[in-house]
Amino acid sequence: MFDLTSDLLKQITLGEDSILELKTVEFTGNKVSGLRRMKG
Repeated sequence: MFDLTSDLLKQITLGEDSILELKTVEFTGNKVSGLRRMKG
């Protein structure tokens, strides 16, 4: 989908679209304690 890291970083800056959905993951110790869609 993204050939270069710079392409991915550019898409993250632009935000979500039909291809990219951003999430935030929270950890407690080494276990996932929460997963939420990022607000943009």
